[in-house]
Amino acid sequence: MGLLEAAAKQRSDDTALIERKREEADNPRAVIGGNAPPPDVIESAREVYKSVAVFLNDHPAIVTEDDARAANEILGSGRSMLKSLDLADGAECDPIYARWKELKAKWKKPITSLKAVVDQLAEILRVHMVEEDRKRKAIAEEARRVAEEAKRIALEAEEAERKAILDAQEGEFADVGHKMAVADSAFEQFKEAKAESKVATRDQDVRYRSRFASKATTLRTVETLHVDDPVAALNALWPDDGLRESLLTAARAWRKSHGGEATTLPPGIRRTTEQKI
Repeated sequence: MGLLEAAAKQRSDDTALIERKREEADNPRAVIGGNAPPPDVIESAREVYKSVAVFLNDHPAIVTEDDARAANEILGSGRSMLKSLDLADGAECDPIYARWKELKAKWKKPITSLKAVVDQLAEILRVHMVEEDRKRKAIAEEARRVAEEAKRIALEAEEAERKAILDAQEGEFADVGHKMAVADSAFEQFKEAKAESKVATRDQDVRYRSRFASKATTLRTVETLHVDDPVAALNALWPDDGLRESLLTAARAWRKSHGGEATTLPPGIRRTTEQKI
C-alpha cells in the first residue's frame, strides 16, 4: 500500500472513529477522549502534508494530463484531510466554546449594568474635574503673575535703596532709612508671593485618592483622531493592506444596501472574476 493510500485509509478510520463516538453517547464529552482528537489525526495530517509538499517540489507546474490527474488526487487527499482536521478540531473545541459562551452570557449582564452606571458617574466627575482644573490653573497663573510683579517692585526698591546710599555718600540729602525700609518690605512681600505661587503651582493638578485604588483619579490627555478630509487621507495612506480590506468590506455592504447586484459597486471599486477549483 502506497503512502497516499495509507494516509487516505487512516483518515477514513479517524473520521469513522470520531463519528462512532458521537453516536454512542448523548453527551460526546462524556466519552473518554471525546474532547480530544485522536493523536493519529494529526499524524495523518503530517503524512498528507509531506505528500503534498513532495508533489509541489517535484511539479512546480502541471504540464501533462497524467500530472494533472495525480495532482487532482493529491489535492483531494489534502482537502479531505483538512475536513478531518476540522471535524476533530470541532469535537475537541466546540464543547469548550459552547461552555465559554454560556459563561460569557452569565457575566455579561452584571458587567454591562454596573459599567453603565460607573461610566455615568465617571463622566460627571470628569466634568467637575475639568472645571476645577481650569480654576486651579487660573489661580496658579495669577499667583505667578503676582510673584513676578512683587519681584519687579522689590528689585526697583533695592535699586532705589542702592541709589540713596550712593547719594548720601556723595553728600546729597537722601532718606536712606526710608528707602531701606521700603526695600525690605518689598522683598518680604516678594517672598510671600513666591511661596504662594509655589503652593498654587503644586496644587493646580486635580487628583482624588480612593481607598479602593492604588492610583489617584486624575485627568489624563487622551488622543482622538478625526477624519476631516477622507480623500486627502486616502491619498496619503494608500497603499495599505488594512485600509484596502476595510474599503472592500465597506463596498460589499454598500452593494448589499443598493440591491445586491454583482456589478453594483461604489465609484472606485472594480470587480474581476477568475476560475477556481
